[in-house]
Amino acid sequence: MEQIHNRLPLEFVEQVLEAFHHQQIPEAKACELLDVKRVHLYRLRKRWFDSHRRSEDFQLYGRRESNFHHFDEEVEAFLHQQLHWIRYEADNFRGKFNFAHLAELASLKFKFKFKFKRPFHRNSIRRFAIRHGYYHQTAEEKRKPYCRFEMPQVGMLFQHDSSNHCWMPALGGEHRQDLIITKDDHSRMIVGASLVERETAFDHLSLARQTMVNFGRPLAYYVDRDSLYYFGGFDGTFIKNSKSSEEASIQFLRALKALDVGLIYANTPQAKGKVEKQFNYLQWRVPMLCEQYKVVDPKDANKILVDVIGYYNEQRVHSETKEIPSVRWKRAIGEGRSSLRPLEEETDLDRVFALQYIRTVRKDSTIQFLSRSWKVGGGVGQQVEVCLLPQLPKQKLIVYHQNQKIAEYLF
Repeated sequence: MEQIHNRLPLEFVEQVLEAFHHQQIPEAKACELLDVKRVHLYRLRKRWFDSHRRSEDFQLYGRRESNFHHFDEEVEAFLHQQLHWIRYEADNFRGKFNFAHLAELASLKFKFKFKFKRPFHRNSIRRFAIRHGYYHQTAEEKRKPYCRFEMPQVGMLFQHDSSNHCWMPALGGEHRQDLIITKDDHSRMIVGASLVERETAFDHLSLARQTMVNFGRPLAYYVDRDSLYYFGGFDGTFIKNSKSSEEASIQFLRALKALDVGLIYANTPQAKGKVEKQFNYLQWRVPMLCEQYKVVDPKDANKILVDVIGYYNEQRVHSETKEIPSVRWKRAIGEGRSSLRPLEEETDLDRVFALQYIRTVRKDSTIQFLSRSWKVGGGVGQQVEVCLLPQLPKQKLIVYHQNQKIAEYLF
């Protein structure tokens, strides 16, 4: 099994351990989310608890010698200034500590001074405030167990799945289409959706791209282990589903890993109850409206889907949370309970969310791909990275060598 620090962001692991410690999630769910055995879970929790008790940064493997986790004098002076103002000088916000906001302020102020270009973590600043006497947790702030498992923050976990169903009945019951959705686990808000004739790996990559552009990067995605996605093969004219889902999962995992987003596999479809329940809600509404308006084109069906999801997100009170999803989302962000991270400006989105393949440059400075030869310049005998974006009506092919773009084609 791949080591946990290579599979999941440290912040996600820490928040799962914290939620498990406060009885917000059961033991079995914590083991599933971290993909570890019971004994390993308790070892991790002990390490987390010991770090918390010592007011130290949590480390998966007990590496506490790094200078990266110690603030320099300039950063400490800034934190003392901010914390002192909140504790003693503020009017409306006196004593109201938002450590996520303080972490963002520190990250903005010192973003060019990071040794390893890593942002500040709110828990590090919280421990700093406790250590220096600015902040003391009150009894009212201690978290209570939930009756049903859910993540305590927005953006901590996005549930992602697809449903093959007759979404456009006017085409006939034998014609089925695929609806892909992404849903925030905490707020229940649908953050991404797309209805397509037949899902491909690239459809899932495209939806993940649009979701992260709109809302930012979550800590992890939660997907079905057994039937991840169809793989979108390509024959030069149209996308076809002819290759293994294993390669599709590799494409999706590779894209998420490039953005420091974890990928968690549900052991059974029932484990993703929130997103499965969502499909049931949509299946009672979208097909009826598509039939009523005689919709036979996915573009028109997506317009109906947008309206249905808009009502669900903005007006419908959720049966479990007793809140409107968008209101719950905004409240969590306002309270500093957000794990969402922005996409870095320098991120090459076309490269990250493309279908990637490796090819070797031939003697005539070309590569063979899609049963064609493509001129890519020098580097004979060297391997290059081929990125395919099969988006109609124009497909794009980009070739990289040692992180440098050496060729680009539209066809």
